[in-house]
Amino acid sequence: MITDMFAADAVRLRALNDDGLPHPSTHGLRSIAARDVDPVSLAVLEVLLTDVAVEEAVAEAVRTPAQEAPDLYAGPVLTFVNAGLVRALPAVDDAALEILATDWIANGELAGAQHAAVVDWLTAARSLFRDAAAKDRLICVWNCL
Repeated sequence: MITDMFAADAVRLRALNDDGLPHPSTHGLRSIAARDVDPVSLAVLEVLLTDVAVEEAVAEAVRTPAQEAPDLYAGPVLTFVNAGLVRALPAVDDAALEILATDWIANGELAGAQHAAVVDWLTAARSLFRDAAAKDRLICVWNCL
């Protein structure tokens, strides 16, 4: 599954949706590749960073603008990154990010992932989340096979 993460306001999301959900870059939206980081993986990351229950994190991670229970394999489908994760990740410093990457890989959702690649991805996501918060944008995941 291809999963790319991007930030957008409501107007840009509506335009993307009206256009049939093409890749966000076709609308000039900066995205970060999130291959193998599916909604459940993001929910696990949120659980590692916050006190949210796993069930709640997973239920929120598959939330879409249009569907209650989307078929992520019939994409493209947009899902949202949980607000708790968007708030928590930017507060993680570089040293703690290294530990977080180790813990996230150990949870099984990212089994076999290279530690350095996970740290790089977390660093990019942290930057995207900070930028989105400053501009009052939502963090979305474009899911497509």
